[in-house]
Amino acid sequence: MTWVPSISLFVKFLIKNGANKESLFPLQYDNLKIPVEIFHKNGVVKQEPGGDDTQADLSFPVLNFSKLVNFYTHCLQNNPTAYTQQELKQLMVILCRCSLDLRLQIVLFDIETCIAAVLECFGSDQWPDEVHVNCVIFSHVMKCYTVVS
Repeated sequence: MTWVPSISLFVKFLIKNGANKESLFPLQYDNLKIPVEIFHKNGVVKQEPGGDDTQADLSFPVLNFSKLVNFYTHCLQNNPTAYTQQELKQLMVILCRCSLDLRLQIVLFDIETCIAAVLECFGSDQWPDEVHVNCVIFSHVMKCYTVVS
């Protein structure tokens, strides 16, 4: 089996670049069992309250994010069984939340391609259950977005 990056590496990248747990995983996703250690391991920079959001917006590495998303897409397409169903759901939430970030609209196609790769990882016998779960995820993402915006 080939090495694939963990979902926590993706989360760490986002947190190091200004995201916070609440923006990635609103309370509605507690049932996804997001490992708390994702947010507290060495090297994770927490967003400081009252920080300069404008500077964070300008310095977000969109190109690096795009390359990371493309790498995850590649891993998902070439190793569809490398991630558990739970990890796929976690990644789906992260990608959906990222797709709503205005700074990332320039790489929206990359995000959509990765979402499609996540969906393709679910086997045909899993689809009846997963279609419902993913629709709930999409619905919650949109509800959270409309509350925030």
